[in-house]
Amino acid sequence: MGLEGDSQLALTIPQAISRMEVDAQTVLAEAFANRSDAIAFVRRLAEAKRDVAKAKGQSGLIATLTANLGFSNSSRTIAGVYRSPQNQQLLQLQFAIPILDWGRSKSRVKTAQANEQFTEYAVEQDKQTFRQEILTQVTLFNMLKEQISLTAEADSIAGEKYHIARERYMLGNLSITDLSIAFQENDQAKRDYVNALRDFWGAYYQLRYLSLYDFEKKQKITY
Repeated sequence: MGLEGDSQLALTIPQAISRMEVDAQTVLAEAFANRSDAIAFVRRLAEAKRDVAKAKGQSGLIATLTANLGFSNSSRTIAGVYRSPQNQQLLQLQFAIPILDWGRSKSRVKTAQANEQFTEYAVEQDKQTFRQEILTQVTLFNMLKEQISLTAEADSIAGEKYHIARERYMLGNLSITDLSIAFQENDQAKRDYVNALRDFWGAYYQLRYLSLYDFEKKQKITY
């Protein structure tokens, strides 16, 4: 934060948090639309299909067409180079016909097809892992949102209990030991609530990272 060591900080606990709704299907849709991982799934499959097509295309007659068009000239000055340049054109057609390759072409095609099938399996497995990570995070987020409500209620009850205990102690109806217990319970309830807030916002920003979507503003994250 760029603060000096002697800076005084006054931290306050928020009285309420956003009750945003996070739907698993929305998170999945945004993740597949925004994440580079989802684009990589499509790219890996396309590259595997390309390799198969390339292997099949190189198994028979191969024709290569080359065309060159340009101008050339020489001069002692720069302006002279562009004066009456000579036109150069080249058109070349080459054919390559395999006579005997001992089955290498067929082997390349089979290998490319096997790699394509393996890539399909690997991509499908990665997609399942991708989905499961998001669904797990959504479940965790919703659980932590409910936990905040419970810890907030427990914090409120512990605060009231400590207030009553202090009043009774002032009246002489409560021992210092019981007052100390009430104080410790109030302090622990406050810590639990703060920890629940930390876990909640940590889970929320992890969801933002996984989907690149702002669920508070309901829009894609852009910079």
